[in-house]
Amino acid sequence: MITDKIINLEQTVIQRLRWAAGANPLVQDVLIKFEKRQKERTNEIDVCEEKQKEIFLLFKFEDLE
Repeated sequence: MITDKIINLEQTVIQRLRWAAGANPLVQDVLIKFEKRQKERTNEIDVCEEKQKEIFLLFKFEDLE
């Protein structure tokens, strides 16, 4: 699934940013912002998946009528 690939790539970026922040404290701000945005994206994806399930159920219900 595409979302799984995105999550894996983001985790790789976070891991590298953590390593870089250890060598250069100025990178810490970038890491914090990236982690915050990654959590926001994850929440947005969760909301979209829930809406998708609701829409699917509505169409399935309409087929039964």
